[in-house]
Formats: sequence, C-alpha cells, structure tokens
Amino acid sequence: MSGVNARELKMDCHKVVEILFSFALTVNAALFIPQGLKLFKTQNPQDLSLLTFLGFNILQLLGILHCYLQKDYSPMLGWLASFITCGAITLMIVYFRNKKMFMK
Repeated sequence: MSGVNARELKMDCHKVVEILFSFALTVNAALFIPQGLKLFKTQNPQDLSLLTFLGFNILQLLGILHCYLQKDYSPMLGWLASFITCGAITLMIVYFRNKKMFMK
C-alpha cells in the first residue's frame, strides 16, 4: 500500500497555494478595470483618492521586485498586471485633475 508522506503533501499544498495566489493576483488586476473604464468615460476623478492608488502602485512594485529577486516569475506576472491596471487609473487621476485645473 502506497501512502502519501508528509514531504509530498507539503509540496502539493505549496503548489496549490502558489496557483491560487497567482490566480488571485490576476483577479486583483481585473478588479481595477471597471473603475478605470468609469473614470475614462466620466473623466471625473473627484471621488478617487490619488494617495490610495499611489499606495497600491508602490505595493505592487515591491511585489514585482520581490518576485524578481526570488526568481518566482508566475506571481510576478500577476503583480505586473495589477501594476499596469492600477497604474493606468493613477495616471488618469493625475491627468484629469490637471486637465480640469487648467480648463478653469
């Protein structure tokens, strides 16, 4: 009878968590898309916190750097996708606020 030893179980659990984490990062990136589309359509960043989105971008950049240094490229792609989608919103907030200021 073949049993599963603790080391194999740990490796299987590690792989499952890695896959779920990578999937969660991809979902995280997708969650920024509706906000970005709304902002692009309305061109009104009034209710959005620039500080919050800049904070997200800094955390995402640190996640990217950490994954790069650890040579863990699968989650790095998820962090990168989040950085791009969130970064697009951050840039739109700055652009539309500046555009509104100069149009007054």
